[in-house]
Amino acid sequence: MSVPQSGVRLRIFSSMCLAAALAFSACTTTSCKTFIQIGLVVRVVDPSGAGVCNAVVTATDGSFSEALGPGNPSVQQSNSPVVQRGTPNDPALCGYSGVAERVGTYSISVTAHGVSKIVPGVRVTAEGCHVKPVAIIVALTS
Repeated sequence: MSVPQSGVRLRIFSSMCLAAALAFSACTTTSCKTFIQIGLVVRVVDPSGAGVCNAVVTATDGSFSEALGPGNPSVQQSNSPVVQRGTPNDPALCGYSGVAERVGTYSISVTAHGVSKIVPGVRVTAEGCHVKPVAIIVALTS
């Protein structure tokens, strides 16, 4: 029994479409690591450059607001800004971190020793399965 030529073309076309779909899905499959990525790490320093460990640091994006907690976790992704590991009361570091796995454009408000500073436009973006962390230094001036 002979197969009409249009039927052969349809089978070839269907096979090519299936192969292309399988190749595309193999290229876009992402293996995500199971950790929670911190979006912001803020180091606060005084005019001399010494760490300020008793600041109140808040990140705001629209109606969302989060007080960043003390601590300076290491940033997990290899292509992220280098952030040293330290303890919350280490005067050399004095880091504040938060906005875990949350993309946004933040205004960072820092208050310590009667001095306040706002850093607008700090962007945390998505990168693969997690956010791409942003590390900044906020220098308080008197």
